[in-house]
Amino acid sequence: MLQKVLFRQQLYGLKTKEAVHQLQKDGIRNLYRGILPPLMQKTTTLALMFGLYEDFSSLLHSHTSAPELLTCSMAAVLAGTTEALLTPFERVQTLLQDYKHHDKFTNTYQAFKFVV
Repeated sequence: MLQKVLFRQQLYGLKTKEAVHQLQKDGIRNLYRGILPPLMQKTTTLALMFGLYEDFSSLLHSHTSAPELLTCSMAAVLAGTTEALLTPFERVQTLLQDYKHHDKFTNTYQAFKFVV
């Protein structure tokens, strides 16, 4: 709920009381709307980042004679760049949390179809 209050404050410039009142007005049904994309993103991101870092690191170590600091740094950059491909999850979360889109998107799948 705190994340939703912060989101409303940032998006619409509301005071805390106004944002909480809007959430109460939206009801419990819409409180967890938009929770699936960030959960999917966090799970996927962490798995990818750590897995890809290890893969890129061992690949660079075996194919180059560069110093370890350089290969580890490059592996981190490559893993982070790959993670950036998951930004549509954040867009879907924003669409689902914005009450202006409550009638347009009823679930995560519809929002993904719109984004992609």
